[in-house]
Amino acid sequence: MPRPLARLLLVCLLFAPSPALAAVAHLHGTVVRFAAGVLTLNQGGTTTRVAVPAGVRIVGMAPARLADIGPGTYVGAAALPEADGHLRALEVHIFPPKLRGIGEGHRPMRGTRPHQSMTNGTVGMVSHASGTSLTVTYKGGEQVLDVPPGTPIVRLAPGTKALLKPGAAVSIDARRVVGGLTALRVRVGEDGVVPPL
Repeated sequence: MPRPLARLLLVCLLFAPSPALAAVAHLHGTVVRFAAGVLTLNQGGTTTRVAVPAGVRIVGMAPARLADIGPGTYVGAAALPEADGHLRALEVHIFPPKLRGIGEGHRPMRGTRPHQSMTNGTVGMVSHASGTSLTVTYKGGEQVLDVPPGTPIVRLAPGTKALLKPGAAVSIDARRVVGGLTALRVRVGEDGVVPPL
């Protein structure tokens, strides 16, 4: 191979984006229509088409209340740290019993606000001493989550493509493929819920 061509190929390999990062898109918007396995999404005035193959995981997100959370409830919460060592919940997801244990643990959330974390675990105690706090336990630790009034709380449940109705808010993880996008996971808001990105 001629040396200039070999050098060019090396430069392309060094500066090409990582396939893991370049291959997945995170989409947020509202359904325009869903037909023949293709979802047309409105993203702030921009229309995007996403193929939704058979068997893709669809999760419904329905509104819930803080009163729906008690000891033994399995939850996931995005949160930010507070000065007292607690976490301030930004949103709380209630998992159905069949999904208990999914994503268990406490970890940083990449690509979000600095220091934002996600905690998935079982509620051990609910305190109303000064506002509402949830003690969430998981294998190897626990976190205390303060839940301010107005914090979005949703109930997750397995969904179907029947949820993909015009106007529904969706959040989609999609793989970039030749010719377009293919959904890997779809979260659909119900009754006015807007799924997080």
